[in-house]
Parts: sequence; C-alpha cells; structure tokens
Amino acid sequence: MSGKSLAFTERDRAVVREVARFGVMSRNQLMRLKFFSSKTRANDRLKRLVDEGYLGARRQPIPVGGPRFVYLPGRLLADGREARKRFADVSDLFLTHQLGLVDIRLAFEQHSRLVRWLSEKDLAGLSLGLVPDAYLEYEVGTLTYCAFLEYDRGTESLGRIERKVRAYLDLAQSGRFERTFKRRFFRVFVVTDSDGRLTTLAQTTARITDRIMRLTTLQELTHHGPLTSIWRRPGARASESLTGS
Repeated sequence: MSGKSLAFTERDRAVVREVARFGVMSRNQLMRLKFFSSKTRANDRLKRLVDEGYLGARRQPIPVGGPRFVYLPGRLLADGREARKRFADVSDLFLTHQLGLVDIRLAFEQHSRLVRWLSEKDLAGLSLGLVPDAYLEYEVGTLTYCAFLEYDRGTESLGRIERKVRAYLDLAQSGRFERTFKRRFFRVFVVTDSDGRLTTLAQTTARITDRIMRLTTLQELTHHGPLTSIWRRPGARASESLTGS
C-alpha cells in the first residue's frame, strides 16, 4: 500500500453497491458494467477497495489463465455480512455456479427490463415441487414474460434432469404456478456451458415434452443477449428467439 488514504469516489460507491447486490462478482463482470476500461486499472482499484475493507476478495482456481480473484462485500459493509458469510467458504464449484447466475442476470438486465428476480433462497419455501436456481419476470415492449432458470454445469444426472422437467410440467398443469405467482404462463430457461451438453439436455427433455423448456449456452447468452435467436426448443434443430414463438 502507498500509505495514502483512499479517496472513495462515486464509481467506487457504485462498484461496492453492485457487489453487495449480487453477493459475489468477478472483475470481468464489473468491467461488463463499464466501471473499468482496462484490466490493469480494474485490478489496481479493486485491490485498493479490498485493502480498505470496502470489498473482500477470494482467490479462485480456473481451468485457463487462473487463478482469479472473486469479490465479496467487505468488512465495512454491515448489510453485506450475510453474503460474506455465505460465499467466503463455499466450494469453488458452488462459487462458479453462482457467478454463472450473475452472468445470466446481467444479460437480462442489460437487454430487457428485468422487473423481478427471485433467487434459489427466495424460492425454497414456496412448495413448488422443486427448487429452481431463480425465477424472473422481464418486460419486452408492453409484454411481461415469466421464466424459471436452471443453470446446468453438467454435474446432474440425466435421470435428475428428467425428474425436474416432469416437476415443471406438473407445476404448470396443476395450477400451483398461477396461484403462487399470479401469472398464467411460464417457461424454463436451461443454460449450460457447452454445445455438447445442450444437445444432450435437449434430447433428454424432448422425450418428455417440447413445451415450456428453452435451452442455450452461457456463452451465447452473454455474447448475444437473451432476446436474439439463441434458444433451442427440445426436438428442434434451429434456434429461435423468445419472442418469436
């Protein structure tokens, strides 16, 4: 450290606020929000915020080019205590899953008007028959769309995937979704990490239904946004958009 006290800027305040909102974020995610124009400047400023206690940091191994730092709310933030406790000691697999959910949420926030986001923790007590990774409502024009989210990293068996698909169908057909969320229809967005896994999940899902489920990869979603033709309907070869079907 240089010994000079940190001049806490409006940008710093916004960075800390976003990390507290998501609970955990990477440098690249903060750069996607236009807080920094270069990796070097991002690294330097984030280190200062960590040193001063506004942010916490955890080193995470990654397959290529690692390790990287992942940022948490710092010790100076009283309202970040729960997130700090939750993410400080979790496994790297869980942390990667959570960062993927942040990527997905950012994609919807940047390309649509995201009006509601419920986390796995928010959904756990709703007796849905399963616990999705998230539930979202987003607006395109004058229409509001609803969806549950499953971020699949290839760790679940195909048998478990089939049980989830059937649970979602039951949620739709039983009326529990409408009673719980006061909405009539929903889709299930399945986001995975590779084209191979996407094809496997699409084939597995198609044996049960070609309705409500839509699949894509995290790379497609983050690069092109959720409103482009990146989504695969089970049993279909061509990709489609969410608003064109």
